[in-house]
Amino acid sequence: MVIEIKDGKQVREERERAAQALAHAAAHESAKEPEIAQSSPAAVPESVARDAAEGGGAKDAVVPDPFGKENYQRMKSLLKERVSPKRFAHSKGVAKTARKLARAYGYPDPAQARMAGLVHDWDKRYVGAEASARADELGVDVPESVKTSMPWLLHGPTGAEALRRQFPELGEAVFQAVARHTSGAKDMTDLDMIVFVADLIEPGRTFQDVGAVRDEVGKVPLEDLFFQAFKTIFSFLVQHDRLLHPDMVEIWNHYAVRRPGAHKGRLSSTPDPKLNE
Repeated sequence: MVIEIKDGKQVREERERAAQALAHAAAHESAKEPEIAQSSPAAVPESVARDAAEGGGAKDAVVPDPFGKENYQRMKSLLKERVSPKRFAHSKGVAKTARKLARAYGYPDPAQARMAGLVHDWDKRYVGAEASARADELGVDVPESVKTSMPWLLHGPTGAEALRRQFPELGEAVFQAVARHTSGAKDMTDLDMIVFVADLIEPGRTFQDVGAVRDEVGKVPLEDLFFQAFKTIFSFLVQHDRLLHPDMVEIWNHYAVRRPGAHKGRLSSTPDPKLNE
């Protein structure tokens, strides 16, 4: 038997070749293993991405005074790009009327009321199935019957949520007023009522009975004015066989029972002849 004697250099070279062979084998084996899919970021809903592309809120600009002249003009410019000329004129009318109502009823921040009036129809451009899809995208909590049968009422809640995400500096009071202007609520704040009424009586509105509500401004308490506005809308919907938001009857009863003279299920002391038959 012949024993080969190797010097140190030969040993090191063989070790290096062996290590390279092992590395190559390991790489070959790993190539056979299935790849683990990497999770990708969740897709941004189309309408939300569209909002972001059209104009940013606090992320893109420092807003020291959310309700000051500069930010009001900025929001007005952004709104003009979102809605029709007719809707834009209506929104400006609501803004001015909201500020007048705030001053008439001693609301502490008329500029906030003006801003809420301006942006109340922020999502009005979404109609029909698109409005329903928008509600799903933003995750707003609305009755299913509204999404399927009354999508024209969705622009309040979806507009509020879109504004909350994009312009948080406007604050929850504004977002709530925007959300509630389409159907009202049982616990309306002063700002909620101001925007609701302003939406009805702004100068561009010409439909029946709106003049009677305008005439009451400053003559009756704000809650009474809201009730008159709500009654005008409620009556119009019933008279024209329109669908009612599921909460409207409950809202009506809540405020009707608070009216002076409300008793035994009636708002007036005048006897109902049918009850005596």
